[in-house]
Amino acid sequence: MTENPDLVSTVAASISDGLAVEWERIAEQFAGEDDDLLAELKIVEQIARFHQTGLPGAPDASSIYVRPAHRSQPKIWAHLLILGRIESGPSGELYLAHDTKLRCDVALKLMPEGRYPAGDAARALKEAQHLTRIRHTNLVTVFGAAEASGRVGLWMEPVRGITLDEALKQHGTFGPRDAAHIGLDVCRAVAAVHREGIVHGDITARNVMRDESGRTVLMDCAGRMFGGLPRTRSDDIYGIGALLFHLVTNRYPVEGRTYLRALRPDLPDDFASIVERALDADPRRRFPGAGAFEVSLAGLVGAVAEQGSRHPGRMLSTAVKRIAARLRRGGP
Repeated sequence: MTENPDLVSTVAASISDGLAVEWERIAEQFAGEDDDLLAELKIVEQIARFHQTGLPGAPDASSIYVRPAHRSQPKIWAHLLILGRIESGPSGELYLAHDTKLRCDVALKLMPEGRYPAGDAARALKEAQHLTRIRHTNLVTVFGAAEASGRVGLWMEPVRGITLDEALKQHGTFGPRDAAHIGLDVCRAVAAVHREGIVHGDITARNVMRDESGRTVLMDCAGRMFGGLPRTRSDDIYGIGALLFHLVTNRYPVEGRTYLRALRPDLPDDFASIVERALDADPRRRFPGAGAFEVSLAGLVGAVAEQGSRHPGRMLSTAVKRIAARLRRGGP
């Protein structure tokens, strides 16, 4: 029997979840100990793949695991076993990994190695640890953060679905109502982040996903803290406005000149006004916070806004919602 039972468990879990298994790397880890067991695991994978492809709504591993592993990448980081690379960029690398303590697959984001001074690494770790306190249905759940092997990283739920960027490419522009509902969800997630004193700093269609259940999930809250430029809460308001602009036009706004009504004259005036306020070149004329932005969108689609206090689960009263709608209409 192999002396690495965690590795066997990892392979079995990946097969069960329908995820890709890098057999060449796994064979290196087995080091010729259990060729028979390795062969049996490959057969199990083939059987599992056969059944999974026949199930309606079966998980698509490609939605989160998109690139094969490279030999230069770390194989183990802290207590996480690296399974494959999802993507890399200036703010770090994102991997699919297996948490040997929680016994589940996670998405692992690692800060670029040796790129930032110790003070920045300490700040990044502190802010990443703050993210583990936030639990919100529209925000990716961060399980933990640590520094190991000279790198700061955090691990989070691996969301299966497609990004809004991919949805635009597949289905074209969104209608104003669908875009407004997405904006509501993103505003709620951003408000939760802001309550922890953190700025997201990178709200784009690539960083917002729709999971398999239809849930809108704001991703990559670690982008700014892992080497991005300093941002403010007002930048996040602009980011949400730019996201909505992009969803209904498949273009990006030019600061100070949005042209939204010219590009989509069919859009309701209320929707266009809300987006244009968020995109105002003067940050002082934008929404004062994600909660205020949310209230405007909620009135537009007839939804109820979340309480923007330190108790995010409570809801604003119907009376407050009606008052907000009346103020926008300018009538009693």
